[in-house]
Amino acid sequence: MSALSKKWRRLREAAAVARYGATTGDALALFACYLRLLVRPPGTAEQVVTLQLGDLVHRVTFRERDIFTFGEILFEQQYRLPPRLPAGAVVLDAGANIGIMALLLRSQYPEAELHVFEPFPDNARLLRANLSGLPRTHVHELALGDTDGTAMLHGGDHDAEHSLVDTSGGGADIAVRVARLDGWLAAQGIARVALLKVDVEGSEQALVDGLGERVADVDVIVGEFHETMVDESRFYGALTAAGFTLRHRDRALDGGPVHMFRLDRADTA
Repeated sequence: MSALSKKWRRLREAAAVARYGATTGDALALFACYLRLLVRPPGTAEQVVTLQLGDLVHRVTFRERDIFTFGEILFEQQYRLPPRLPAGAVVLDAGANIGIMALLLRSQYPEAELHVFEPFPDNARLLRANLSGLPRTHVHELALGDTDGTAMLHGGDHDAEHSLVDTSGGGADIAVRVARLDGWLAAQGIARVALLKVDVEGSEQALVDGLGERVADVDVIVGEFHETMVDESRFYGALTAAGFTLRHRDRALDGGPVHMFRLDRADTA
């Protein structure tokens, strides 16, 4: 993609994201974040805007560089979500970052019980602030994997790229809490998961392994898959054997060895 094409794409992205501003001032603030990308890299300065996602109007605090996360979710619309879920459905958001996707889930499934997971402390701080006051919404400062205890979270070049897999990114490594989903579900008394959203930066297989036999209690899985970090045949093979069908496999707009996926069971298609 040429430099001119990239700038044009960013302008289209800016216009699309700005439409989610609850007021003209909020829309202008979001658009201005993109305009600053044309002259300098995004920084860590925090801003506050109010978003309108369907009937949900909610205030969000974000760092300048989080604007890329807005774009992935609101412009690219990367996740192929089911149009509806049963009343009282349980939804899990693994790798919630600062909560933009969680807000979209909250707006689309207003009656669902939503649990969001984010291990990186500064992301979790903003996540708690951004989901504050929302009903049936629970924040867990926790990574999901194939073990219980603690693990090293390796700092990435961006706040959305921290990973339990060592990718030699530009950030510092820190110890974080990690849990298997099978044990966590049992502790919470959750019998069934209607939707599991996965954005765990190369820990996709570990998260599924941590479900153990409880994978049978999950209806739909949507997520981001890192092709150079996870064995694709093993990942999809195990889930197919567990009764899932791969419905969508879509390349992310920015290209690279990453794709988005949706798996579901025949009776939830």
